[in-house]
Amino acid sequence: MLLDSASNSPTKDANVTRAFWRYTIPAVVAMVVNGLYQIVDGIFIGHYLGAQGLAAVNLAWPIIGIIIGFGVLVGMGSGSLLSIYRGAGDNTGVQQLMSNSFWLIAILAVVAMIVLVLFGPSLLELQGASGELLHSSLAYLQVLNWGAGVTIAAGALPLLLRNNGKPEMATALLIIGALSNIVLDYFMIVKMQWQLPVLHLLR
Repeated sequence: MLLDSASNSPTKDANVTRAFWRYTIPAVVAMVVNGLYQIVDGIFIGHYLGAQGLAAVNLAWPIIGIIIGFGVLVGMGSGSLLSIYRGAGDNTGVQQLMSNSFWLIAILAVVAMIVLVLFGPSLLELQGASGELLHSSLAYLQVLNWGAGVTIAAGALPLLLRNNGKPEMATALLIIGALSNIVLDYFMIVKMQWQLPVLHLLR
């Protein structure tokens, strides 16, 4: 028995190491790609919309960050339970959890939309926005009124996919999104000269 245990140990170690790198490398790539969104948007805004555009986006971003945080909240919590259910071989639990996660995303999206409609201007004014800067920030933020569900889902789905055994797919979707963002930023801001609301729609 001891000999059997010893002989299986290297194989188990190899499997654990392989699984570790299979999940770690896509996770690191995903973090780098997420950082590219802010860098690329900052470059386009700074060059083509100027300091006013950068200031407007920076005022809106704390609010957007909270909305994205709702998605990460769902993704982290549900993803942890998802891993437990998968480890136990409970496919029914996995399906039920995924269904509940989508419902939670939908509920949070409705709540976020209501809060933004009612308190969006006040939240911007609380940060010191006024005049034309308030108008620009609000225009950027108003796109989120209708896209809150997509924003929350974008924070949750990569984590759910990763914990459902598909880390490569999660990272591939993030990379596709980042590349699409760069191409569309150039086309719509540089070529078509659209303004801040379109930038947030692209994101």
